[in-house]
Amino acid sequence: MAHTLNFVAGFVTLLVILAATLSCEARRMQETTKVASQAVADVVRHGTEGNLILELCSGDSISINQKLTPSPPGTPPGFAVEIYNLCTCPVSNLVLDCPHFATATPIDPNTMRIQKDGTCLVKNGQAIAAHGMVAFAYHQSFRETLSFHSATFGC
Repeated sequence: MAHTLNFVAGFVTLLVILAATLSCEARRMQETTKVASQAVADVVRHGTEGNLILELCSGDSISINQKLTPSPPGTPPGFAVEIYNLCTCPVSNLVLDCPHFATATPIDPNTMRIQKDGTCLVKNGQAIAAHGMVAFAYHQSFRETLSFHSATFGC
């Protein structure tokens, strides 16, 4: 009886570890969302007299999240990208550093266009609304390092 209880306890422990491992990505995305929400809250602060004070937006106002997505057998790994404008103002002419970007799946150039200088232009330079998001997917043998390069903030 003691061996059966030990086996059941070990099995339950294994299930808990497996569930924790499977939900790791979900927890990471929840934490990213929590951080992004806090960043949005930090953008607008109230002055000592109750007046709204808008902070200037910067590259820190752009959040880029990527996650691995399922891919058909024999194809490069897939990645889903979400680019958030955490600023209270629209952002246009958003350019990302993407030095090794060479996706196996074409991306709509109206979403992101690879430029010859190792950068990528988002939305053909059109504005992303305050607190707006742009999403796309790509397939490449490795996760591309996408980072803020430059933008025009409409504040």
